[in-house]
Amino acid sequence: MSSKGHQLRPHIVWFGEQVPLLEPEATLVSKADHTIIIDTSRQVYPSASLIDYAFAKANLHFIDTNPIVAPRKKLQIYTENATTDFPKLVQYLLDL
Repeated sequence: MSSKGHQLRPHIVWFGEQVPLLEPEATLVSKADHTIIIDTSRQVYPSASLIDYAFAKANLHFIDTNPIVAPRKKLQIYTENATTDFPKLVQYLLDL
């Protein structure tokens, strides 16, 4: 809740909404050294297409108990839950 008693909107895109700034986001993802994707069905477009921009350069880290992604070069799949795998991934990235 805000200080004025209004509910705050989370920084997410709801079903049926346009993705604000999708093109700049795609540019950022395509330039990233590492991209982390956590728990997604990859069924909601156009945001689901951002993963395709990551494959251009990034090491992709996909955390999902039921991953829907084909094995590719520079892809690491973590199949435990995000609570378990995300801290491990963060430590791995800090150790690089």
